[in-house]
Amino acid sequence: KYLIGRSRQPQLSSGKVRLNDIVFLGKEDVGFHETKGSANLHVSRNHAYILYDPATDNYFLYPDRGGLPDNGNKLKVHTADDKIKWLNIYGVAHLLQDGDQIELGGGAVLLFRM
Repeated sequence: KYLIGRSRQPQLSSGKVRLNDIVFLGKEDVGFHETKGSANLHVSRNHAYILYDPATDNYFLYPDRGGLPDNGNKLKVHTADDKIKWLNIYGVAHLLQDGDQIELGGGAVLLFRM
């Protein structure tokens, strides 16, 4: 499981500290340099995660609680075959394909490569 979010170790509203694997640096993170960039507030502290299934040898993208429209955030995939898929239901996944572009909050894009 690969967690995607803003800050390396953000504290969530529940009080739990999350350890993100794919990180958009927040102001409190080591390496953040305010004169070279700004924190991406379009990406939630717990926006999404990618889960690898060894039984099928596939990767799946899931919206996490912070990446749902109820929290003011968005998660969509521009698929390699030129379709757009919105992920806005907790627990419902998208099977990732090589070349899919993952858009987080309209302010960040990740390219998925096998």
